[in-house]
Amino acid sequence: MERKSRMFTGLRTYNPYFGCKHHCYNDGCFAKKRLAHRIGTGINCQLCYDFKPHFHPKRLTRIPKDPRLFVGAHCDQFAEWVESGTIFIILDACKQTPKDQWFYETKNPRRYLEFLKFFPENTMLSTTIETNRVYNTKIRGRTPTPDQRLDSMLDVKEHADFPLHIAVEPILDFDLPVMVEWMRLIEPVKVAIGYDSLGNHLPSPPVEKTEKLIKELEGFTEVERKQIP
Repeated sequence: MERKSRMFTGLRTYNPYFGCKHHCYNDGCFAKKRLAHRIGTGINCQLCYDFKPHFHPKRLTRIPKDPRLFVGAHCDQFAEWVESGTIFIILDACKQTPKDQWFYETKNPRRYLEFLKFFPENTMLSTTIETNRVYNTKIRGRTPTPDQRLDSMLDVKEHADFPLHIAVEPILDFDLPVMVEWMRLIEPVKVAIGYDSLGNHLPSPPVEKTEKLIKELEGFTEVERKQIP
């Protein structure tokens, strides 16, 4: 399925894997809330309809021709429940089709370390760090805490030369000095910042506070503004 990604503007998506069980944002992530039923009905797949994690081998060869692709935009391809063999198969399919950029994102960046030697050329690795604070599991879902994601990205940075990206989306209320310091440590080439647009009743920060964060980040990296009121 080809769609423009909401998480990384301008990228088409490549989705041989679909579904997630993190249950983030009061169980209201975009793919589950807006895509799962439509996709499941369209291809007559109950697993897609129910947003249960599963692999579609037939989609491996359906790689869009676009020069830049977001792999696994409708899942968390590097979550603990995804079998290593499945990830290797997907990465190998990517390596067989050179692109200007392959973009991968996960809320479990520790798992990147297992595959650093197998990513294709022109890879960018991303994680979501919506805040530095630890919110309850209804908001954070069954994901590593923000500080754990930070530590994992620092390990990735130490062991690989891939450019890094951070998604602060949907942004949750945060502590400004801490968030700025975390981004300085990670040294991402780009930070995408956006608010909850799906009515999930999240603890969003005041826009003025987010603007201060953006101003600080623009001093040392590129910031992509997304859905800021």
